[in-house]
This record gives sequence, C-alpha cells and structure tokens, in this order.
Amino acid sequence: MSDAPQPDDPFGGMPFMADLLKMFQGQGTNTSDNARRLAHAIANEGVSEPNVDPTARIEVEQLVRVAELQVAQASGLQTGTVSVEIGTRSQWADRTISHYQPLFTEMTSAMTVDVGPIEGLSPDDPMASMVGAFSQMMGPMMLGMVTGSMVGHLAKRASGGYDLPVPRPADEPLVISLPTVDSFGQD
Repeated sequence: MSDAPQPDDPFGGMPFMADLLKMFQGQGTNTSDNARRLAHAIANEGVSEPNVDPTARIEVEQLVRVAELQVAQASGLQTGTVSVEIGTRSQWADRTISHYQPLFTEMTSAMTVDVGPIEGLSPDDPMASMVGAFSQMMGPMMLGMVTGSMVGHLAKRASGGYDLPVPRPADEPLVISLPTVDSFGQD
C-alpha cells in the first residue's frame, strides 16, 4: 500500500492520523466492548485472572444460606432464597457494565448529537465537517474509556453489586467478588 496522499484524504502524509481515524470509525456508538476490555485490564492489573475455586464457591453459597436463616430468625422476615453469584473481578465488571448499559447508551446518544456550525468556521469549510465528525467520534470513545476505567477501579475494591448507589435490577442475583472479599480478609 502506498503512503502517497489520496485525493480525498484530509490526512495525506500523516499515516498515524489516518490510523487514528480508522480506530475511531470502528468505535461506533457501542462503548460497552471497549469499556469492558479496559475494565478487565485495570481490575486484574493486566494479569490473567483464575476462575473461582468451585469448593470456595460452594462454601460461600452455604454461608449465604446460613445468613438467610439467621436474618429470618432474628427479624421474623421471610425473604425467600437469596440468589447469589460468586465470581471474579472481571465477572463483576462485566455484570456492572451490563447493568449500566442503559445509562451509557443515553449518554452516548447525547454525545453524538450534531452540534451545528462551529464558531469561526464556515459551514462550507472542509475543516468544519472534519472537526464535527471528529468530535462525534471522540465523545463515545472517551465515554468508553472513562466507563472502563471507573468500573475497572471499582472492581478492584467492590465486594458485591450492592456496593454502589446506582440501582441494579431487583431480579438479578447478588454478585459477590470472591477475590475482593478474600483480599479484604487478608488485609
């Protein structure tokens, strides 16, 4: 492939800018995949995360049942069976991003609205259309990066899905991040 500028290529002679534009164009308005990848990398500090040991998972589920009985006996409330999901930090991050997806979708659609003419640039100026398109691509990408970073850092410390004030679906199981609980216990 030739590095010679193409007639309609606004980045002729700057291949890194063309590559950057291609990356942004591939981004689209779906921020969850990139947010998820970044969250995993931050939560696990770039190291592969092992699955939760099945015996540890069973032990925690048994403790949850004992806690249910204790709460029912002390309070007189019959809450039914609490559904729990014992997982890793990556699984916590996946679940969190999935639960927050409607919020991210609203934010992304608000960021990709055409802002109209740019002050100081004529609407016929090719630079105006390039700057407008660039800002529409940058918004969702930045949202994905901020979201992934936030969820990744939270996944390092959150012990379950109830830690944050953002509501989660009521019919979902209670998510417990066993590596975080173990780390807290060791500290």
